[in-house]
Amino acid sequence: MGDLTVDDGDGLVSAAELRSHYKDISADVQRRLQLRSGAGSLPLEGLLINSANDHTGEPSAQLVVMGRFALGSEQGELRIRTSLFGRIETERKLQIVARRGADSSVLILTPKHPERTLFP
Repeated sequence: MGDLTVDDGDGLVSAAELRSHYKDISADVQRRLQLRSGAGSLPLEGLLINSANDHTGEPSAQLVVMGRFALGSEQGELRIRTSLFGRIETERKLQIVARRGADSSVLILTPKHPERTLFP
């Protein structure tokens, strides 16, 4: 668990709070964002997490998460699923941009539709 002494309770994530809780946030993202194929679940690799306001240094209500799933040559249908949703309406939509070679796909996940097929 991170150092709770840096938490100010304002509902925003400061740079100090992100540093303090990075391991816990990373583990939560890894657990709650899954890519499944016919071969099973694939691990999320190279995870990077930044504040949405990283360029200004101001605390933020949102995080930008980047990572990759290494795909083999024969994966079959790929489905992405998450439960990473906030409490208020503006936090209940997750946009995922996926790329595979020259293919690109933008997916919107919500609590009512938490799973989508990639590159159908």
